[in-house]
Amino acid sequence: MKNKSKLLLLPASLMLLTGCGASANTSIPRGYTPIDKTDAAARQAFFNKVGEDIALTYAKGVEGFLAEGSFSFKELSFTQTKTDKTVNSFKIADFKANYSFGLVGLDKGTSKAKAMIKIENLGFKLEYKKKGKEYTLNASDIDAAAYFVDNTVYYDASDKDVKNFANDAVDFAASLMETKDANDIADAKKDVEKYLGKYYIKDNDDVEDIADSIPSSLTTSEKTKIKTVVGSVLEAILGDKETKDILTLAEDKNSNGAAISLALSSDPVEVEETAVTGDMKATLVFDKEGLFSRFGFQGNADVVTELDSPKDSVGKLTKLDFGANFKYGANVVKMPSFTDYAELPAELL
Repeated sequence: MKNKSKLLLLPASLMLLTGCGASANTSIPRGYTPIDKTDAAARQAFFNKVGEDIALTYAKGVEGFLAEGSFSFKELSFTQTKTDKTVNSFKIADFKANYSFGLVGLDKGTSKAKAMIKIENLGFKLEYKKKGKEYTLNASDIDAAAYFVDNTVYYDASDKDVKNFANDAVDFAASLMETKDANDIADAKKDVEKYLGKYYIKDNDDVEDIADSIPSSLTTSEKTKIKTVVGSVLEAILGDKETKDILTLAEDKNSNGAAISLALSSDPVEVEETAVTGDMKATLVFDKEGLFSRFGFQGNADVVTELDSPKDSVGKLTKLDFGANFKYGANVVKMPSFTDYAELPAELL
C-alpha cells in the first residue's frame, strides 16, 4: 500500500471518470499572490474571503448568469480480458463539445425565470468489441438546445447531424441484437424522427411546484456556515504534511479576488486488487469583484484490476479537458423568437 497522501488520487480519479474548443484554463490569474499556508491567520482570512465571494456570487447569480465552456477527452475506455483470452472492450475516442448554460430572473421567482442550455459541435467515436466482433458509432458536429420560458420548455433538435446520429444510433443498437428485422429498424427510425425538430411543451407542473420565493442574498448565518465548510475542507488537506503541497491558495490583496488550485500526480495507488494512477490539475477563480469567474479541470487516469490473472480489467481516461467562464447580469441569456417552434403532439408525450 502506498502512503496515505497518494490515496487522494483514488477519489480524484473517480471524479475524472464521472466527469473541445479552447483548452480549459487551470492557471492562477496574473497579479494573484499565493498566501503563506503556514500562517493560521492568513489561512483564516482567505477562508473568510472565499466565503464572502460565494455569497456575492449567489446574489448576482440569482439575478442571472451564463456559463460558456468546453468538455473533451482523448479516450475513455474499459477493457476486460477473460481467462480464455477473449477481449471485451468499450471505448469513446476524441470526444469534444462546446456548451453554454444560463439562468436569469430567479430573483423574481421560478415562474418568471428563464433558462437555456446549448450543446454545439459535439462529436466522438464509440468502439465496442465483444466476442471477436467490433461495432462502431460516430457522431460529428451535433448541435442541440433547450430553453425554459413562461413555464414552457422549448427544444431544438432540428440539426441535420442530430437526425443522422439518431439513425446511426438505431442501426448501432440493432447490430448488437442477435436477430434483426429490417421493418422494426425502419419503424424505430420513424419513431425517433417524430421528436426531431423545433418543439415546445407547455404547462410543466413539476416546475410550478418549486417554491416561487428565492432569497436574493444569503443570511449572515448561511455565510458563516459556508466559511466553516470551506475552512474545514481546505484545512483537512493543508493539515497533512504529505498533502499540503498539492494545494495553492492565492489572492489579490487589494480586492476580493481569490483562487484555489489543486495539482496532483502519483505512483499507482493500490486499493485491494485495484491500482490507480494518473494526474490532475484543477483551478477555481473568483475575480476581483468577488464573483466566481471560471473553473478549469484537466487530467488523466488509469484504473487496473487484477482478479485472477490473466483475467483483468483496465479503465483509462486520457487528456480530459473541462472548463467554463461565467458572466452575470439580468440580460446575459439571449432567447430565440420561438416563432418557428411547434407544440409537441400529445401522443408523443
